[in-house]
Amino acid sequence: MNLRKNLLVLIFILAVAIISILLIELEVISPKKSSQVIGFEQEKNTEPEAVLTTLSQNGVINPTISRDGKGIKFYEKNTGYAFSIDFDGNNETKISSNKLLSLYKIIWSPTKQEVIGFFNDSGGLRKTYYSYITQKASNLEKNIYDLAFSPQGDKIVYSLYDSASEAGGIYISKPDGTNPVKILSTRIQNLRVSWANNDFIYTYKESSNEGVDIFVLSVDGKIFEKIIRNVFNPAINLSSEPYTLIFSSTNERGEEKNLFLYESGAKTNLEFSGDPENCAWSYDKENIYCSDGKEITKINTQTGDKTKIYENSNIRPSQLLVSPLENYLVFVNSRDGFVYSLKLDIKTE
Repeated sequence: MNLRKNLLVLIFILAVAIISILLIELEVISPKKSSQVIGFEQEKNTEPEAVLTTLSQNGVINPTISRDGKGIKFYEKNTGYAFSIDFDGNNETKISSNKLLSLYKIIWSPTKQEVIGFFNDSGGLRKTYYSYITQKASNLEKNIYDLAFSPQGDKIVYSLYDSASEAGGIYISKPDGTNPVKILSTRIQNLRVSWANNDFIYTYKESSNEGVDIFVLSVDGKIFEKIIRNVFNPAINLSSEPYTLIFSSTNERGEEKNLFLYESGAKTNLEFSGDPENCAWSYDKENIYCSDGKEITKINTQTGDKTKIYENSNIRPSQLLVSPLENYLVFVNSRDGFVYSLKLDIKTE
C-alpha cells in the first residue's frame, strides 16, 4: 500500500515538473507583444529607447524632411504618387495623384514646393521641373549630367556636356532652366555638382578608374580652387558651412572605402567605411549620422567619437535624414525600399 502511495506521489511530482517546463517553453516561444511600432523584430543589441516606425506602404524615391520639420515627403515607386507623413506615422496625406511610372529619382527644392524628376521612358532619359505652387512642368536641357538646387531654392546649378560640339560647362539658372548663365567653361565630362552654401558650389569628375580632384567654385565664377587632390571613387556630402564637407575615397583598386572630414583645409580620416550619400549632418553640424549598410553610427565631428545608434539584421539603412530637433532619424531600407523613422532618446540637461 505504501509503495502504491509513493508511486502516486512521484507521478504527481513529475507531472507538475513537466507542466512547468512546458509553460516556460511557451513563454520563450511566444513573448508578449511590444507596444513599439516597428517594421521588423528588433535585435537585442538595439538601444531600448529607439522606436522604429514604418512610414510607407511601398518602396519610395528620395524622401526629404518637410518644410515644417515635423515629418517627411516622398514619392512612391512604381506609381509616382507623392505623400507627406509625420515622423510618428500619423497624418499621411497624398499630395500628388499624378502617375509617374518611369520616375526613378527626385531632387527636392529646399522650399519643398518644387522638384526635379529624373525619368527613363520610351523617349529616353529626361529631367523635368515641376512646381507645386503653379502646377506647371517643363523639361530641362537634355545634356544636363548633374544638378542641384541653391540653398534658398530660387536657382539651380547644373553641369552640361555636348558631345557633338565637345564643349560643356557649369551653369546657374532658374529652377525651370530659364535664364541660364555659364560660370565655368570646361570640356570635362561627368561633372558632379553640389550647392549647400550661398556663395560656393563644389564639383568633381565622377570616375571609377582614376584619381580626381574636388574643386570649389564661387557662384560668380571668379573663384575656382582645388581643395582636395587625387581622390579615387569620390562622393561628397556638404555641410551648410563654407569649406566643410565629408567625402569618401578608396584605394586605386576601388577597395577600402573610408569617410573623411574636410574642414577649412584640414582633412581628417573618420575611420568609418560608408558612402556620404548614406550620411546626414545634424542641424548644429556637431554630429554626422552614417550607415555602413548594416548599422547606424553617430560620429562627433569635433572629437571623432562614435556611438552605435541602431542595428537590425533585417534592416539595411540608406539615404539617412535627421529631423531639426535631432529626435528622429529617417532612412530607406535598401532591402525592401520602404522608408522608416527611428525615434531617438533625447537627454536634456
